[in-house]
Amino acid sequence: MNKIAKVVVVTDDVFSTDVELSEDTEFTAYINRTVADGKASFAFGEHVITNNDNQIVFGKYNKPYDDIMLMVGNGTSDTNRSNALMLGYHGDLSIQGTL
Repeated sequence: MNKIAKVVVVTDDVFSTDVELSEDTEFTAYINRTVADGKASFAFGEHVITNNDNQIVFGKYNKPYDDIMLMVGNGTSDTNRSNALMLGYHGDLSIQGTL
């Protein structure tokens, strides 16, 4: 059974479309050059990536990890990816900078 994913792309114009997927995948991706690659994953930001199931990513240019469920990217380019905040599946929280 094919799944339907909601994809919203924002560049100069905003548009939303349903995309039929041939794999058992459900994801939502918003904004510019964003990839949500995993079941029930959500990506919102600029050049952000989810690479596992049940992940949520915000911000820009995050550094993807498999064992993190929530990431806030604060990188500056594809070659300089980093995360301001990471929350692991077991409750470990990592914050970059001063709290």
